[in-house]
Amino acid sequence: MVRQSYFLPHLDKYLLKVILYVEVTGDTLTTDALGNIVPSTRKQPFLCYLKETGVKEDLRQQRPGGMGIAQSYMKGYLVEPMTFPPGVVLPREFDAECNGKKGKFSAMVHNQQPWEREYTGTKIEGWWIDN
Repeated sequence: MVRQSYFLPHLDKYLLKVILYVEVTGDTLTTDALGNIVPSTRKQPFLCYLKETGVKEDLRQQRPGGMGIAQSYMKGYLVEPMTFPPGVVLPREFDAECNGKKGKFSAMVHNQQPWEREYTGTKIEGWWIDN
């Protein structure tokens, strides 16, 4: 469970609070359908604060193929935890929740120095897709 942001309470007023559900490797082993032993996985919530950038109509030319008008482009930072686990490789689509509304977030690669992540969190940007 993601707890309320205790160090940046003012962000809730100006930015969208988005929870990404990231599939991470668990601590135990399990057997798959073919009988192979594989690591178990679980969905871990990651809190990030995002801001919708630009007007949806202005971004229409930048959308990947097949994206409709219900999608919007967002930028921001991971807050808790501040970085993705080593097994998470972008670009990737995550189940997400924004202010109680369920959807998907298609995260894209963003170049960032490792020392920046320690102080500001991982910079994240991508497309919000309504369910």
